[in-house]
Amino acid sequence: MAKSEVISGITIQLKGNSLNTSSFIVPIQIKDGLILVEATVNDQKGALVIDTGAKTLVLNSKYFTGADVTAEVAYGLGGAISILGRQSKVTMDIEEINFTDLRADVISLEKIEESKKIRILGLIGYDILEGFETMFNYREGYLTLSQVDKSGEILDVLPHTTLKVDSLTFQLGNFIPVITVDVKGVTKRMGIDTGGEINLLDINRNKDIMSEFQILRTIKISGADGKERNAIAGRMYRVQVFEKFKCAGMSTLLGNLENFDTIYKTKLDGILGYEFLAPWIMSINYRKNKLYIHSFKTERP
Repeated sequence: MAKSEVISGITIQLKGNSLNTSSFIVPIQIKDGLILVEATVNDQKGALVIDTGAKTLVLNSKYFTGADVTAEVAYGLGGAISILGRQSKVTMDIEEINFTDLRADVISLEKIEESKKIRILGLIGYDILEGFETMFNYREGYLTLSQVDKSGEILDVLPHTTLKVDSLTFQLGNFIPVITVDVKGVTKRMGIDTGGEINLLDINRNKDIMSEFQILRTIKISGADGKERNAIAGRMYRVQVFEKFKCAGMSTLLGNLENFDTIYKTKLDGILGYEFLAPWIMSINYRKNKLYIHSFKTERP
């Protein structure tokens, strides 16, 4: 008989005969810098994007409808998008985990889906992730979801998640983790966005570190809202985040990020996405406000 548990107002039930109802290993696919997990949502099968830049569970209006809402927006995949509807009592299956009683915003993700050429059901955001310590292992192709108590302690520790070698405290900017980094002795506030395919720097707030930015070319980019924007593509150097480790040069876009202040209700100098996250084995614990680096000896059990 499957066991169930209520955490953060969400009912989680384990399918099958697994003995562990608190920590889960989930295979991931990386598509153009996005973290995708296979899922079933209300009997629809497809991929969900793990997006720390999104607040809620977000569903693609191509496959889902919802109750009408008036003049509201959802956030994720680097932008704000009009909400077309809202659902409650959503069910979601990921591997052996069954989530029930979820609430979700319904928006159009067709532009993203078309560009990635993959069936995207939606985004998994803060409202679900905050009940877990989530470890991302891009190299081995999996993530670990470990449920935490109110103080952030993991309920059922998996041995391979314990090899932590450095940590950093973050603040929440509305719902996105915000850290401070050092660039050539200058402190900058950066959001951690697993839905960010590339790092972003605000062109107006970072003139004091442009000596560490190598300009390569001018390009056009588009977000989940489908709007094209001009950006300068280049590489960012001398970024120090963790005490023990430094970042190599990272592909970064330079553009106008003023709308992010409204989205995240805090001043951000930029966003750190795939280019920053992928080289590390990293975990996020929202209830402890901690970002952890794990040993590279960490292996999938």
